[in-house]
Amino acid sequence: MAVLQNAVDESNGARRVRISTRHDDHAVEIVVQNDGRRLSTEELESIFEPTFKVEGTRIATGNWSLFSARQMARAHGGRVEIRSFGETGTSLSIQLPLSLRSEFAAESAMARLTSSSVRETTRAVVH
Repeated sequence: MAVLQNAVDESNGARRVRISTRHDDHAVEIVVQNDGRRLSTEELESIFEPTFKVEGTRIATGNWSLFSARQMARAHGGRVEIRSFGETGTSLSIQLPLSLRSEFAAESAMARLTSSSVRETTRAVVH
C-alpha cells in the first residue's frame, strides 16, 4: 500500500496512477506507474536507500517504502525495479516468482517473465 501512496504523492498533481499485472507459469509482475516528474540518474541510483534528515525539531525519513518493498520482494526471491522516462513519469515493477524452489529457479522465472510468454494483463487507474 505504501508503494501506491508514494506513486500518488509523486504524481505531480495529476493524481493518476496506473496499475497493471501480468504473469506466466513461473512469475508475476505488478507495475505501478505515475505521471510525476522524471527522476534524475542520481535519484534513481539511491532511490532504494533509506534516508534521514532533520526538519526543524523533527527527524524525517525518506525512501522507506521503496526500501521495504525491495527487501520484501528479495526475501521472496523477487526483485523491484524503477524506471523514469520521457519528460514525466516513473514506473515501479515488482516481480515475484510463483515458486521458491531455489534461487536459480527464481532468477529463471524472472527472466521468463520478461519474455513474450506472458498470458494476462490487467489494468486499473487510481484517481
